[in-house]
Amino acid sequence: MKTRVTAGIVSLTLGGFAQAALAQDAAAVSGTSPWYLGMGMSKSQASIPDETITVVDAVFSTALGSGITVVDKDERSTGLKVVLGYTFNRHFSVERGYAVLGKPKANFDFRSGFSTIGAFNLEYSMTSIFADAVGTMPLGENWELLGRVGVNVGKTKINLNG
Repeated sequence: MKTRVTAGIVSLTLGGFAQAALAQDAAAVSGTSPWYLGMGMSKSQASIPDETITVVDAVFSTALGSGITVVDKDERSTGLKVVLGYTFNRHFSVERGYAVLGKPKANFDFRSGFSTIGAFNLEYSMTSIFADAVGTMPLGENWELLGRVGVNVGKTKINLNG
């Protein structure tokens, strides 16, 4: 029951924003184009799950009779984000974007006893596409409250070379 009430309140609120957006032309409000483009860059840290390393070790142990040793891990990379938005009025806009969330890597050495049989690397590549509804409400002359609701579809690609 609480879920339906919450969904109803959210629907009514978003419906109110949509009506206000239709009633007001963004170009008339700001005097410029309603479209905007945003970009961002940051340091990203994402770790390779220990379960992945355990599974890779189990595969090599079963198939080749050898175990793996993690030589090094690089869990830091650069994150990038590109956003295209449309402002309906000064209180409501929608955004669509693409983000590169990071590329953590690990280099492995697989061994049989004390001798090295070979080496390989594992790299995760994480990306996301998203769409957001963004609302703002003034809290005085210098402050605004910003709210964001959206959907996100993430993709993780794993490359194993060696």
